[in-house]
Amino acid sequence: MTEFQEISLNHVAFPLSHGELDEEGRQRILDFFVGCIDFTQGPTLKPTNLSMERRLGDSAKWDFGSSYVVFIGKDDPDIVKPGRGGSHFGITCGSLDQFNSYLERTKTYLAKYGISDNIDVERFQQTDAPQLHGFYVKPFDAPISIEVQYHEGGRGPLGDQSPELALNHAAFPVLPEMLQGESRQRVIDFFIGCLDFAQDASKPSNLLLVHKRSGLEKWDLGASYVVFIGKDEPGTVKPGRGGSHVGISCSSLEQFTSYLERVKTYAEKYGIPDNIDIDDARPELHSFYVRPFDRPMAFEIQFLEHAGSA
Repeated sequence: MTEFQEISLNHVAFPLSHGELDEEGRQRILDFFVGCIDFTQGPTLKPTNLSMERRLGDSAKWDFGSSYVVFIGKDDPDIVKPGRGGSHFGITCGSLDQFNSYLERTKTYLAKYGISDNIDVERFQQTDAPQLHGFYVKPFDAPISIEVQYHEGGRGPLGDQSPELALNHAAFPVLPEMLQGESRQRVIDFFIGCLDFAQDASKPSNLLLVHKRSGLEKWDLGASYVVFIGKDEPGTVKPGRGGSHVGISCSSLEQFTSYLERVKTYAEKYGIPDNIDIDDARPELHSFYVRPFDRPMAFEIQFLEHAGSA
C-alpha cells in the first residue's frame, strides 16, 4: 500500500442559526477573521452561509496552502448532524491517486466496523469547483465528521514553500473509554490505516495523530494533527485549552504578536476580554486561545520559535 507524504488540514465548518448570521453577527465574524487574522470574505453557494478564506496567491480555497472557515446558516444548528451541511473539518489531498486510495481504504475501514452507511461520497458539480472530488465520513461513535477532498487541476503540495498562515490542528474532548483498548485501536486504524497519519507522544489519557514531513514539528506550517482529549464529561468541557478548538499556525513571531494585540482589541470592543487564554508553558511555543463569539467555538493561534530563528 502506497504511503502518501502530503496532506493538509484545509478547512472547518460550523453550523450557526440564521440569527447569528444576521448583519450584526456577520460583522462580528468579519471583525475577527479580517481584522484580527488577515482572512478575507469569500463567495458562497448559499447567501445564508459565510465563508472566511486565507488563500495562497491565486489558489482556489481547496488547494494546498489555503485555509477557510465556513459558517452554515441553519434553522436549528444544535440538532444538525456532523457532515455535509454540518460541523466537520476538511483535509486536502496532494493527488487524485491519493484521494482514491483514501476513499477505498475508508470504505474498507467502515465495512470492518459495520458502519458502511457512514460515508457520503460526492463528485462536486459546481460552477466554481467542477473538478473537486470529496467525501464525508463519520468514522467513530462520537459526533465527529471529516471531509477528504482533492481539487483536480489546482495547486498541489508545496514542497519547501509555505503559506504565511494555515489551519494546523483540531482538538476534540471525548469520553476516556473511547481512548482505551479496542476503541483506541479503532481511532488509530482510521487515521493511520486510511489517512497515513502517525501516532505521536501525548498524555496517557489523550491520543495524538500527526501528519508531517520529516524535520517538521507538529506545530509548524506544513504539519497537521488531530488530538483527542480524554474527559469524564466531554459535553460539559468549554472550548479552548483542554477542550474542542481549531488551531492556526503563524509564520513568524511578529505575525503572532500582531494577531495577539489585534485579538485583545477585538475582545475589548465586544466586552469579552476574559475570553483570551495565553499559554506560556513552553518558552519556544507562543500560543493563545480565544473564544471570539457567543457560540461554543475556540481558536488557538500559535507560532513555534526554532533555535536560531529571528
